[in-house]
Amino acid sequence: MNKKWNKKQAGFVLADALIGLMITAGGICLICVNQQILQKVKQQNYDKYQVSQKVLNESKYQVLKAEREHKILQRVGNSGVSFDIEKIE
Repeated sequence: MNKKWNKKQAGFVLADALIGLMITAGGICLICVNQQILQKVKQQNYDKYQVSQKVLNESKYQVLKAEREHKILQRVGNSGVSFDIEKIE
């Protein structure tokens, strides 16, 4: 099957091969861009999670602090002594 191509046919084959190569390279670039976007979204979600955990921990601390103050005030209220809560901490 020794077929001779003229210049026009060879040009079409070469152009077709180059287009295929460009599409493949473009697909790889899109995959890379999608991976970068996915990584940024993951990082943003992780950052939001960290902030949420920090707020949650601060809230837990505030609740425990309020409970402790309440217990102290109950004991002091029963004893009739007054004092400044801030100085105790």
